[in-house]
Amino acid sequence: MNTSMAYWGQPNSSTNIDLGGFEMPNSGPEDFSYLDDIQNLKLGGDNNSMWSKNAAFGQMGENGWEMGWALPALKTFGGIASTYLGYKSLGLQEKAMKQGQKNFKSNFNTQAQLANTQMEDRQRARVASNPNAYRSVGSYMTQNKIEKI
Repeated sequence: MNTSMAYWGQPNSSTNIDLGGFEMPNSGPEDFSYLDDIQNLKLGGDNNSMWSKNAAFGQMGENGWEMGWALPALKTFGGIASTYLGYKSLGLQEKAMKQGQKNFKSNFNTQAQLANTQMEDRQRARVASNPNAYRSVGSYMTQNKIEKI
C-alpha cells in the first residue's frame, strides 16, 4: 500500500483517498469495539441505584405508575428559573414606572407653563382693551395660575 494513501472502509475495499502524505490508521471493524461498551452502558447500573433509569424517570409498580425524581427536579428548576426571571422583570417594571412618572411630570409642567402663558396673554389683552374693567395681570395670575409639580 502506498504510504500517501489512506485506507478507508472495509478491509477488502478498494477505496483509497490521497491525503497528501498524511497517513490514517487502518479503520477496521475491530477499532469500534468501544461502541459495544456504550450500548451496554446503563444509566446507573443496577435498578436499585438512585441513578437508574427507573428511579430517575419512574416505573410501573404494583399500585400504578411510580414517579421518579427527574420530573419533580426539572419542575423545581423551572420554578427557580421563573422566580429569577420574575425578579428581573420586576426591576425592569420599576425602571419603566420611574421613567413614566418623570415623563408625566415633565409633560404636566410644560402644559402648565403653556396654559399660564395663554391665560396671562388673554388677561393682558383684556386689560389693554379696557384698563378699568379688568383686574391687573398680576392679581389675575396670582389667583388663577396653574402650579407646577
